[in-house]
Amino acid sequence: KELKQHIWTASVLSAKDQLRQRVAWALSQILVIGGTVLQPTHTEQHLAYYDIFVRHAFGSFRDVLKDVSLSPMMAKYLDYYQSKSTGYIWQKSKDLEYPDENYAREVMQLFSIGLYKLNQDGTVQRNSDGSLALAYTNDDIIEFARVWTGFNGQDLRGNIEEKGELNGVDPMRFDAQWRDHFPKMGLNGQYIGHGLPLCADLPSEHFLKKGAVYRLMGRTSQSDLQRDQESESWRDNGEAVQFMVDAESELHAALCKEVDGYCTFPAVVTLDHDLESCTGLECQVDTVR
Repeated sequence: KELKQHIWTASVLSAKDQLRQRVAWALSQILVIGGTVLQPTHTEQHLAYYDIFVRHAFGSFRDVLKDVSLSPMMAKYLDYYQSKSTGYIWQKSKDLEYPDENYAREVMQLFSIGLYKLNQDGTVQRNSDGSLALAYTNDDIIEFARVWTGFNGQDLRGNIEEKGELNGVDPMRFDAQWRDHFPKMGLNGQYIGHGLPLCADLPSEHFLKKGAVYRLMGRTSQSDLQRDQESESWRDNGEAVQFMVDAESELHAALCKEVDGYCTFPAVVTLDHDLESCTGLECQVDTVR
């Protein structure tokens, strides 16, 4: 405990961005963690969590909530770490269990919208009978509990503080087999994600269109923040086509980012215009991974 306090105090008192530090402190008093996840020896995990507020002090509260929700420290504290869908548990053990509702409630009640609907001037809205207008109901909590399924910790790595089997520093990843795959109703009477494009709706050769993002993943096509059922069998999938991009294609040139005659292959490439044509096996692909 004293080590955390010493590091935090030294950083805050000597920092040149005092306004940022004050905003971060205020945010940390709202989106709190505690209990067993804040053991005296959990110095690096706690400081990594606090850095969320330093990083986003002048940014979007949406980004704050996103990083807090992906934090394994928050997930352990409010019980959605490794939360599994009812369907998954029933399939595995025939037990009828429901996802934990703790974070689904607290993220609304304490971290964002509060108990009652508000007008633009901050006054509380009322129903026609004069009663206070609730921002959400228990049915909404049950619905949103299904949103917080499938979160699992990243693998431990040797250059971070290790306490037990929890990587408390890196953002969690999704485990698709634990995830509740069914639609979830939002507070506005529409399903969450309603209106967003589906993969099936994407145009032909969408991966060659302006805005397509390519990430250099190394030896695996799996994102650090996602694991799915196909992860172990992807290489053995008979329908999957693995190929090297033709060196003469427009796509290769975009990914290459040639400098002084050599490819630099940046970690992330976003196409700034539509590529005019595909080359070779590119023309047969409908989904790129």
